[in-house]
Amino acid sequence: MSSSIPCSLLFYFSYVFTIRGKDWLATLFIALGFLTKLYGIAGLAFFFFSRNKLQFALSFIAWMAIIVVAPIVYSSADYIMQSYEDWYYQIIRRNQQNIDNSRTAGMQDISVPGMIRRIFHYYGPIDLPIIAVAGTLFGIPLLKKQNQQQAKFGLSYLALVLISVVIFSSAAESPTFVIAVTGAAIWFILQEKPISNYVKILLAILFILTILSPTDLIPPYIRINIILAYSLKALPCFIIWCWLIISCWKIHLPKIHSGQ
Repeated sequence: MSSSIPCSLLFYFSYVFTIRGKDWLATLFIALGFLTKLYGIAGLAFFFFSRNKLQFALSFIAWMAIIVVAPIVYSSADYIMQSYEDWYYQIIRRNQQNIDNSRTAGMQDISVPGMIRRIFHYYGPIDLPIIAVAGTLFGIPLLKKQNQQQAKFGLSYLALVLISVVIFSSAAESPTFVIAVTGAAIWFILQEKPISNYVKILLAILFILTILSPTDLIPPYIRINIILAYSLKALPCFIIWCWLIISCWKIHLPKIHSGQ
């Protein structure tokens, strides 16, 4: 959990500074997130909320160059390039280990692809197709400029980013869900008052399956043989992700007038 909290803060800072028009600071946090945890690249979604998109893009490129090149001052270019190459192969190797971990219902791959693997016992190449579909659903509403100017829409995307980087990652484990649950909290805050029964029920499911499931409050048999065995910890966050996507698509779709 100690590493998940700073990572979630990087997303908050990048979003807030983007909204405030401080693109240089926003992209610094995105670059730091990308070069430390890789999934920090999801912060580039905030590009669409920037008032100066050219500055946002150029500043991101500049920070990436600075952060990559700066260590050469204390080391060498060959060592830095070798480090990034080793990091790349380690990510690939770790990803396969996480997928293999699903075969024994281990503590990794607690994700949407992990649910599919564990429920249907299918261990084929499903991650990229799932991420491609999710990325398409995620990205299209961002293209409408009118949406980019709405505060609620922006906060919805902050929540989506926080949830997405966890539930679609084979590296997802119990502590990383502090990021996804924070996104779920933003979703809850955005709900219209009075809170509907559907929201309350989903919040209760989130509390039980995602927050309480690793604790002794859940009987060991249920925790190990049901929740962990099928990666159900990710299920409430995925439902909230779908809820947010549908909400953003409703904003995106033009209203149809009857002409009366």
